Amino acid sequence: RQAEATCELLKSIQKNSYQNLEVIVVDNGSLEDNSRVFGRAYPGVIVIRSIENLGFAGGNNLGIEQTSGEFVFFVNNDTVFTDGLIEHLLEAFERPTVGMVSPKIKYFDQPDTIQYAGFTSINKFTGRNELIGKGEKDEGQHNVAKAVPYGHGAAMMVRKSVIQTVGMMSEDYFLYYEELDWCEQIRRAGFTIFFEPKAVIFHKESLAVG
Repeated sequence: RQAEATCELLKSIQKNSYQNLEVIVVDNGSLEDNSRVFGRAYPGVIVIRSIENLGFAGGNNLGIEQTSGEFVFFVNNDTVFTDGLIEHLLEAFERPTVGMVSPKIKYFDQPDTIQYAGFTSINKFTGRNELIGKGEKDEGQHNVAKAVPYGHGAAMMVRKSVIQTVGMMSEDYFLYYEELDWCEQIRRAGFTIFFEPKAVIFHKESLAVG
């Protein structure tokens, strides 16, 4: 099921409006080697296999080491690209202080429904924060680009120079919170986290955790 989802993602990238890409799949602890399957879905894809499951941060860090571009776009394998996604994310970086950008995330099975349109700040008393727009029908109410406290780990583009400044994701976390921690480090270094609603990606939300 995971391999099938990854192939669907790769096919959506292959058909996407933006093609100046280096595509890397990190196979993080799978029992089977699906490199050939991924290669058929996206010729030229770079597949990195880790026998051990390194967790969310460890898997992403493994991919970062292989990147050569100016920007790195982290996406879950259970996402699907839309045309204009990458172009609009890159436009956000025309603001020199922006270090990370996340798109509007909508549910794959409910394409008119929002999952992410930014995050609230963490409440210092409860240690919790909330997804802005989660479960709302998209009627344009979250169509203003803005700075937010946190990007979303399912889809976040980061300037490579920012990663070189703040370091890679902390592997102290195995699953969840690592991107929140990373965003905190990015903001403390003086960069802005941005939400760009013109960029849209679809997410099969629970599949990645499985």
